[in-house]
Amino acid sequence: MCTGRWAVTTETRTTGLAYADRHGIRRQAASFWLLALLLALAVFSATAPSPLYAVYRARFGFSALTLTAIYAVYALGALAALLIFGRLSDHIGRRSVVALGLVLLMTSMGVFIAADGVAPLYVARVVQGMGAGIASGAINAWLLDLQPHENPRFGGLVGGVALIAGLGAGALGSGLLVQYAPNPLDLIYWLLAALYVAGLVSMPFIPDVVERRAGALASMRPQVGVPRVARQTFAALTPSMIAIWALGGLFASLGPSLALTLLQTSNRVAGGAVIAALFLTSAAASAVFRGAEPRAMVTRGSLMLMAGVGLTLVAAVIESPIALYAGSIVAGIGFGPAFSGVIRTLTVLAPPDKRGALVAAIYIVIYVSFSVPTVLAGLALARFPLRETTYVYGVIVMALAGATTVAVARRKTIAEANQVPAA
Repeated sequence: MCTGRWAVTTETRTTGLAYADRHGIRRQAASFWLLALLLALAVFSATAPSPLYAVYRARFGFSALTLTAIYAVYALGALAALLIFGRLSDHIGRRSVVALGLVLLMTSMGVFIAADGVAPLYVARVVQGMGAGIASGAINAWLLDLQPHENPRFGGLVGGVALIAGLGAGALGSGLLVQYAPNPLDLIYWLLAALYVAGLVSMPFIPDVVERRAGALASMRPQVGVPRVARQTFAALTPSMIAIWALGGLFASLGPSLALTLLQTSNRVAGGAVIAALFLTSAAASAVFRGAEPRAMVTRGSLMLMAGVGLTLVAAVIESPIALYAGSIVAGIGFGPAFSGVIRTLTVLAPPDKRGALVAAIYIVIYVSFSVPTVLAGLALARFPLRETTYVYGVIVMALAGATTVAVARRKTIAEANQVPAA
């Protein structure tokens, strides 16, 4: 093991690399931040099409249900990729797996550019989800490999912030290009494809400390499960996970339409800004409150989430775009810390050999919550107006967040009464 802020710290059998000299340490730090940027870019594409959905809908003439379904199939691709390829980089190295993810992301950009109907949009979103899932899983592990050795939580923190910030930046950046740049339907995809090519070119220059080892095919067999010791806590926190990502799905799919309706404008930046307000605030809040106690992050974050959603519903009632953006910001302050608190609370409960299966279970809840409720909202929009659908959706999200707040607080009270630490 070497000394220095950016010294690599991993098991002897899987590394064999140490960068004690100054040049090596600088290279490791630069590689770490380059990977954080690539992670943000991988998920940037998830919300980049959001400001374009109205354009696609007008051009191809599909329903609100189809719109939400096109949005939601991304999550199915990402979930399948994480379950199948989530552990592969432990066996063949991070570089190869990240490269595969970037190639799939580039492919999805090409499908978007060539899309001439609804079917290619579905294909593009599935391939895009798979690419993002493969790349993000391996990059998150790579960040842990290269993080400062004296700060073992830094890689996880940066990975979480980069992921949420990428979702927000994707919607805002795409909205700006759609509104003010030429070739609004294709430019964002050409730019992202170029960035993914640049990411591929950078791969050989980033140190990969994982040595190849047997078991690659076996690692692709999905393992999902919640250890017995974590089951009660998992059940208590599941409503919060559903509320958090169902809200994210609502904003990413229907948020722009609600914003444009309240503003009575067709400016795509206004639509993308609603998504950006939620996710960029979430990323900032995650960084600011990173040192807070996880259980407090869950309960207080859930309360802020409820307040933000409530303000959003008021905005729809009084037709106030200012209140809508304010609600997005308030919800974002709760979104990031609540999600971080959930992850930190659950992952420490599982023994190392069960942690991968637990993380898989967490991501199943996340991606189902990110996709299925938006499809249900699309079904509702076939019969009810956008605002009424938003009211019902928002009330359900608030109820779920409230259920977790009560459950976590109750577990804390019971634990204190028994004088044992609450999970």
